[in-house]
Amino acid sequence: MKSIVKIIKYGALFYCLVSILNALVLPPTYELTIDNYLFVFGLANLALVAFKKREYSILVIAFCLFFGWTLVVDFAKHGMDFKSNIPYLLYSLKWPVIIVTLLEASKSGEWSENYPKVIDGLFLTLLGVNLFMLLNIGSTGESMQLLYAPKAYTNFIYYNEFGTFRLAGTQMNANDNAILFCCFYIYYLSFRPKAWHYLLLAFGIIILTQSRTIFLVTLAVSGITAMKHLKVFKSKKQLILFLFGGFLVGITIIFSFSNLRSMFTGKALASSSFMQRVSNLSNALESDGLTLIIGNGVIKNPLLELGAYIDSEFIAVLMQYGLGGILLWMVVLVAINIHFKFKSAEGRYWFLITVLILGASVTNYVFLHGSIGIVLSLFLALSFVGSKEIESKPQGKVQ
Repeated sequence: MKSIVKIIKYGALFYCLVSILNALVLPPTYELTIDNYLFVFGLANLALVAFKKREYSILVIAFCLFFGWTLVVDFAKHGMDFKSNIPYLLYSLKWPVIIVTLLEASKSGEWSENYPKVIDGLFLTLLGVNLFMLLNIGSTGESMQLLYAPKAYTNFIYYNEFGTFRLAGTQMNANDNAILFCCFYIYYLSFRPKAWHYLLLAFGIIILTQSRTIFLVTLAVSGITAMKHLKVFKSKKQLILFLFGGFLVGITIIFSFSNLRSMFTGKALASSSFMQRVSNLSNALESDGLTLIIGNGVIKNPLLELGAYIDSEFIAVLMQYGLGGILLWMVVLVAINIHFKFKSAEGRYWFLITVLILGASVTNYVFLHGSIGIVLSLFLALSFVGSKEIESKPQGKVQ
């Protein structure tokens, strides 16, 4: 029996590794498909761990409730045709599988002391790829970005029109890349604030993505963290000077990039993407009573079925799974925030990740996104490792 449990455990870990490689490193064309077969190990391991350790019960139940609701809704709307949508619906269970598997692995102590080095190595690797794309020596950067984000016309504009450049990095678009580096930013801000160079580098990439939403989220999590450390400033004068300096730097950054600048010129509110979101939300709220409550089921081709794309998770959940889906989506976020005590390092860290999820869901997909969901699950799972970094060093020595 022990050997079977061990096989399931390592199968689940391998599943997580393949998923992370696909989400963070490999271009879409070269993604591994073996994870589809390894998922069964992840589910089995999740069931075993949740049964043995009740600390994960609320978290697992919340994700299962959301999954169950999406299953019922899709069956009600599409009948037996819903079977073709099951791989998409299973995303709801993929996230607790990754979170719980990696959390348990980090607590086992087998590799925990090497985690910080792995995180730094991953960060620097992704940073290097992004900088290579940015420098674009001999158009090689543009070619690489096209490999990860195969949108020839969009990339051509980014690289050839002044002020429009947006760095997509290893993600499908610049907004997703911003979410990825915001996760790194929150990790270092929460557990290794003395590593200011990593914080600046992550913030720099977020600026280069010109993602308005994630830029504002980054400012928000920075402000929340700063409020906790106000005692660092010895006087009000010192605090005012710091805030004024930060304000000047922020204004300089914002007005140096056209997409960020549009937040203050009003162009962001008049953009086609914003107006389309307003239209999508309006259409969802004007649905008949039953559809508003349970949604329309999985929308495979929004452009064909709705005449427009959906680029907001909040609206996507509302349209597909109704107000019931929104309620259970919020239950998942509540479960995330009560898993750890808020006063603990892990609790505050998960809260900041939740702020990112809420902010990003307004203009992007998060848990409904195949890659970004993996990114968020990975960083949620790093909470135990991060807290141990704090505990293992004197307060003044945290790096």
